[in-house]
Amino acid sequence: MLKRILFLWASSMLFFCCSPVVVDRKSDKSDDIQIEKFDVPQNKKEIRKQSTIQEFPETFFYPVDKKIIRVGLLESKRINFKIDQGYRVLGTILKSGAYISDIYNGKLRILSGKRVLVSGEELVLEPEFKNSSFIIPSKKQGKGWHWEQKGNIPYNGEIIISKKGSTCLVVNKLDIEDYLKGVVPSEMPSKAGLEPLKAQAVLARTNAYHSIVEQNGKYDIFSDVYDQVFLGNLKRSDVSDLAVDLTKNEILTYEEQPIYVYFHAVSGGRTEKSSNVWNNVDLPYITPVWTTKTVPSLDLSNENDFKFYIENNFTSFFNLEKYNVDEGLSYLFKYYRWELRSSKKSIEARMSKKYKNIGKFKSIDILKRTSSGKVISIKINGDKGSYKVDGELSIRRILSDPPLYSSNFYYDVKGDDILFLGSGHGHGAGLCQSSAIGMAIEGRSYKEIVSLFYPGTKFSKVISK
Repeated sequence: MLKRILFLWASSMLFFCCSPVVVDRKSDKSDDIQIEKFDVPQNKKEIRKQSTIQEFPETFFYPVDKKIIRVGLLESKRINFKIDQGYRVLGTILKSGAYISDIYNGKLRILSGKRVLVSGEELVLEPEFKNSSFIIPSKKQGKGWHWEQKGNIPYNGEIIISKKGSTCLVVNKLDIEDYLKGVVPSEMPSKAGLEPLKAQAVLARTNAYHSIVEQNGKYDIFSDVYDQVFLGNLKRSDVSDLAVDLTKNEILTYEEQPIYVYFHAVSGGRTEKSSNVWNNVDLPYITPVWTTKTVPSLDLSNENDFKFYIENNFTSFFNLEKYNVDEGLSYLFKYYRWELRSSKKSIEARMSKKYKNIGKFKSIDILKRTSSGKVISIKINGDKGSYKVDGELSIRRILSDPPLYSSNFYYDVKGDDILFLGSGHGHGAGLCQSSAIGMAIEGRSYKEIVSLFYPGTKFSKVISK
């Protein structure tokens, strides 16, 4: 429960916890890996090489009562859905076709057109066949973010429709390993490669078991970016299924408990401490690590050092443009360094609606920047007053709509606009998914990748009691 409360409070996410749209393009590149040569900027501080992690903590076995998970899919007064290959509910077969579920006179019901087929206090839809699908049409993903999209999402397994106040709640009940085969390619594109997908599988499984331990309501975990994205069978592939199979039952633990799993799309060169993203959440295994190939002796909390880092070409694992990766990942290239514009008037309007009418925009004071370069406190000044805004996500949202890619930025005033110059995408805590792809291209295994981003954790195996 704590994990979901934290995410709802922060309203963060993903890729991927925040997932941009995957663009599927044919690649005409060669198979050779192209590694960028590091050109040390002159008259600046020294750098040192990052060491490759080779040793892993000893595995132990984590006992669990169940390996079934209940996934919240949708909550609404009226549920439109489709059936493919048949489901059985209260003795009635729902054949392939379109249906509606709602609440009438205090009871749930399922309709075909205007004809009521079944009604009851809870409706359990059991698949008639292995490939029977429950399809939610035009389901929104990433609402309010740069990657907002809609799609028809097919789900397998048992479906439970229950009442939650005056709304219908749809829950998918299925085996955890089957669930993961829908999560992994929803959070990381299959074109990322096997080792990054295996890393994502371990994290997703850890998140699932952690949620089972904490949840006691109608579902264990939700299917959105505030827990982890689950798009059923929409993006499943042979390689993502293989990543789940090859890491079966493997999770990350700290002090013999599944860890809180946080990850993001693209770091800005250095990952973030958990307490800098979520107040009072100080996790010893979510600490800043560099995602540059060499570690620059820069203090990114210092404005001059931060600008120097953004304006110079430091070689980074997350700079996927410098690798010969599948062009289906090309949408990630822009997050190595990016520019976004926001008008002064739009900032004034958001301030007035969310916080305070500051009048005509005058300036932004950056009050605090973390050791990872993230801005976590600003003051926005206008001709009618000023207002302090704290928190990386709140800052990203007030300065731009959709929000800034990350809070790793500085800004310039350009007439009636503010030009933001930055790096990275997401909150920056935990695994950098793009860096995982770059590290794997250079030969690192999924265990090496995961161990870098979650120091002090152990790889553990789940066993049934």
